[in-house]
Amino acid sequence: MSSKAIARRYARALLAIGKEDGQYLKYGEELNDFATFLKENKQVVDALTNPLYNLQNRRKVLEFILEKAAFMPISRNFLKLLLEKNRIRFTGEINEFYRKLTDDLQGISTATIISASDLSDEVVNKVKDAIAKITNKQIRLQLEVDPSLIGGIITRVGDLNFDGSVRNQLLSIKESLKRGE
Repeated sequence: MSSKAIARRYARALLAIGKEDGQYLKYGEELNDFATFLKENKQVVDALTNPLYNLQNRRKVLEFILEKAAFMPISRNFLKLLLEKNRIRFTGEINEFYRKLTDDLQGISTATIISASDLSDEVVNKVKDAIAKITNKQIRLQLEVDPSLIGGIITRVGDLNFDGSVRNQLLSIKESLKRGE
């Protein structure tokens, strides 16, 4: 089974529990905290995933971490299940998919704006408002800078891609000239 299929299955299961008890946002926060912790502590990932360590010792490591983090019982049990099923290494992917599911549930889309240089707050807000109007969703922005664009911006929202960069326009002109238009 692919890691994406595993991530989807576990994220959906946790979300189903969270929707039942109304705590899906809290579970998402705790899952994100744990995924971030694992990303920043590679030795802990090794301690939790290495088959050379017996399962009982790996459980003790996880229990210690969960005690310090003071997670809710559902989150604790979920992470213990991931350990038992040897899926703890997929925590980052599960977290990403869980975030997408909760964003969909709340009507939030993530948009990426790529520009040749830093944009002013006014421009960012105008683009954000335009995207929100097009998608009828709240927008969470990610800003990136790519000097190779020369000018303009590229906006990505899900499968939508709006390329208003000077680089794209120059490529379009180049193709037109090649075709003799």
